[in-house]
Amino acid sequence: MSPEKSKNPLPVLVVAADARLLSWLSELFAAPIKSVPTWMEAIGEASADKYQLVFGGITGTADQSSLAVGALRNADSKVKIILSCQPIQEPLARRALAAGADDYLIEPISRAEFIRALNGQLSSTNVPVQPQQPPSALKAPVQEAQPPPAPEDQTLRIVPDAYGLCEHLLRLGQAPPEIFLTQAQELLTQKLATQWVQLQLIDQQPPASAPAKVYAEHTVKLAHGGQLLIRLGPPKSSQIDPQIYSQLLSQIAQVLAPVLNISQETAALQKLAVTDELTSLYNRRYVYEFTEQVLSRALDERFEVTVLLFDVDNFKRYNDTYGHATGDEVLRETADLMRRCSREHDLVGRFGGDEFVMIFWDAEQRRQPDSRHPESAYSLSERFRRTVSAHDYKCLGPGAKGTLSISGGLASFPWDASTVDDLFARADDALLQAKASGKNLIYIVGRENQQ
Repeated sequence: MSPEKSKNPLPVLVVAADARLLSWLSELFAAPIKSVPTWMEAIGEASADKYQLVFGGITGTADQSSLAVGALRNADSKVKIILSCQPIQEPLARRALAAGADDYLIEPISRAEFIRALNGQLSSTNVPVQPQQPPSALKAPVQEAQPPPAPEDQTLRIVPDAYGLCEHLLRLGQAPPEIFLTQAQELLTQKLATQWVQLQLIDQQPPASAPAKVYAEHTVKLAHGGQLLIRLGPPKSSQIDPQIYSQLLSQIAQVLAPVLNISQETAALQKLAVTDELTSLYNRRYVYEFTEQVLSRALDERFEVTVLLFDVDNFKRYNDTYGHATGDEVLRETADLMRRCSREHDLVGRFGGDEFVMIFWDAEQRRQPDSRHPESAYSLSERFRRTVSAHDYKCLGPGAKGTLSISGGLASFPWDASTVDDLFARADDALLQAKASGKNLIYIVGRENQQ
């Protein structure tokens, strides 16, 4: 009994296919068939979209074939990969099986053999294979012309380990976009043996000027808007036909664009995981992780870290009087003030409710031997307290200026505490002292407030 067609079948990707093979696939599959001329472009396609099957011939050396399969498998762990090869290439096909291919066929391939291979590898749940005709309905076999050889992948003339390059780029895609682009530039400069490579994201702004004469360039659209501009400088040694270099850039773009899309999506998800939804500040979990890291660094490099823990005085009254929507706006405006009053390297976050935190730390060496970190943190905290008191919270209505205040507590590592939990606990103690002393105050652990 033949498999049933699925309602939304995944497409099939074919590499360097001849007309005969494409005709067979069109007969066998109700899914869309996409054909690409090289394995480089196949890797890019598999990185960008989901396919149920990738079919193509063995090309190049054993390492190149295995690397191409490995890069495909890295891009999509579930896709079926079936290869074809000449009898003399069967050892290469076996190597490709070890790298992640599912099966291979030895050329010349008959239609019946091709159907059997697909039915053996692909399940009926996701692949719509059409029923075979009964023997009585089959026409007499016709001697088929041998297909022309697959076009040479020009990439291999310039980059012998091009498939390994693709696999490396896929691994780099786990990094944030800025880091990915920097690392990809370095990798491409080395692998392409060119004087320089420039990768630039283009949104609304025009592209920056190139560092020197551009030998070839290519622009590709990104899934989430904007474009990626790829520029290559001249080769380091022998001159290469610019047209071939342009073809190479087009193929590399087929890999770079989807990997960059993945990097951007991953970075967005990671940001959501550490960001407070209401204020867009860092959330409690990330504040703890960051503080652990900075304390570890402070212990090695012998610098100070100070925590300011504060909340909005009488915040419940604002919620009850003006409503929760107004209370949320108060928290958002307070978060914006925090950003403006902190230094670039300091961390600001929301602990929960109306409780916030600032982490002050020494990103650079002190400019003066007698400068005192706690005093600098206290000065910044006091400036923030005064800014909040003077801020015009328009959401509270006319006459509300000066009616909102904060109380906070400061604790420093290593004098007041040696662990993250203890540091926050000591800052919380100072916050409670400030509240008990009349509010609208900043207290330092072990010292009375002086205004």
